[in-house]
Amino acid sequence: MDPDLALAISCVIATDIAERDPSVVQQIYEAVDVRFQDSLKGKNMLGKLQEIDEESLFSRILVPEIIGGCLKAYPRRPPELQDEIQKLIELLGALVRGETLPRPILNGKYINLALVRVARPEKIILDPELESHLKFAKLCQTRTLYVLAAGTMAKLASKLTHRICKEMNYKIDFENVYKATYKGKLTDVYCSKISSYI
Repeated sequence: MDPDLALAISCVIATDIAERDPSVVQQIYEAVDVRFQDSLKGKNMLGKLQEIDEESLFSRILVPEIIGGCLKAYPRRPPELQDEIQKLIELLGALVRGETLPRPILNGKYINLALVRVARPEKIILDPELESHLKFAKLCQTRTLYVLAAGTMAKLASKLTHRICKEMNYKIDFENVYKATYKGKLTDVYCSKISSYI
């Protein structure tokens, strides 16, 4: 794994653990600043990971997928795994910034997932049964799907999760509703992970 990425991940995990002790968090950042003093790439990576962590997608999606990818590759360290990790970080970063994701799929050898976002009210009004979301889930042909929503869309996202499982013979690995920052506001956020039995 890229050393800058490993340090940035460690920093986010350490600051999450130490969040109640500001002096410890400050010391962590000071140590990382020294290490990233000459590494713009490292500073940028840390910023992206912190952004992903604000919506709690760091611990729910990013870290488990990185661990799973590394376990599949072990004992090797293929360069394509690093590429897939970088693509996942970019994908999640765009998602938390609220950007349109034209292709929210990562069909890699080590990381294989799709993000199904239930977000646009105008789309939901025209498609209350979420047929377009279900069609997307069927077409992406990945082993893992993450269904995501914020605010009032959480109930619809849960309905979609259960419908995908029923129609595609997937299983629910987890389903959570939690408080997180989304587009600068604290709100309910829904996240489920569903996967094929294969």
